[in-house]
Amino acid sequence: VAEQNVQVLTKPFTTTVLKHNELADVHDSFSGEDADRLNALKAKDDKDIIPDRKMHKVLARIRFRALGGEVSGPIGPWVFYASMVVAFNDSAGNKKEVRTVLRFGHTKCAIAAPPPGAFAAAL
Repeated sequence: VAEQNVQVLTKPFTTTVLKHNELADVHDSFSGEDADRLNALKAKDDKDIIPDRKMHKVLARIRFRALGGEVSGPIGPWVFYASMVVAFNDSAGNKKEVRTVLRFGHTKCAIAAPPPGAFAAAL
């Protein structure tokens, strides 16, 4: 988080994403009930944050500016972090919650996480 060099202006938000359907783009498997749910979600969306959604896809607008207000010179590549919680019910109906921190930037992170299973392999 120390490398973050922008101030995120978008306020925290919560939204619902429709259940993923791999065939929704291929043919008419998107039901009328799903279309009604989608329209209800669109009506509730803050258009400044979520300007559009289509089926199980959501377009979110994240606004940010350089730290310190006015900057006279280049600040370098921007980077910021966002905390995200994904809550869902699995196929058995059990509630699940995943908490994660996402890094946004167009440069490679100087600190790299170990590959999956690296800790298990070392034991």
